[in-house]
Amino acid sequence: SGGYVQTKSELWVGGSAPVLRWRDTTHGEKATARISGSDLYFEVNNAERLRIKSNGRVGIGEDTPLGNLHVKTADSGASVGASADELVLENSSNTGMTILSGTTGEGGINFGDSGDVNQGRVVYMHNGDYMHFHTNSAERLRITSEGELLLGSSFSTNINTFKMGIK
Repeated sequence: SGGYVQTKSELWVGGSAPVLRWRDTTHGEKATARISGSDLYFEVNNAERLRIKSNGRVGIGEDTPLGNLHVKTADSGASVGASADELVLENSSNTGMTILSGTTGEGGINFGDSGDVNQGRVVYMHNGDYMHFHTNSAERLRITSEGELLLGSSFSTNINTFKMGIK
């Protein structure tokens, strides 16, 4: 009723179009790994879900990734700029990204270089429900949970803080 493959060190699949299949004896074929040219791709339920190109680019829902990692739900018809192609998120309508954090943590995006890992930052603080923006490694702008916009170099009690009631 069951089957397995056991090797001592390596499993080789060869031929002109090698295929590795995973089957469930109750429900049939579940997943397939194939080589096409120099690409390796994976199918689940008879649809390609992931492709690794010979150049190292990875496509999820995309067989010709436009960046190092391309996650595609539907075709937008757009392309990417060479200076921003490490991560590509694509859909034909709304496209989004979610950063999930703990209720007392922070979610952020850091902009770094060889001299500083967080030279620029966009951060949401869950403990306090505010968002702040950093440039040159310092907080420069904050949006409070009340919708107030705070501008300045420090947000404790520093006199350089400028508060505006923009809502």
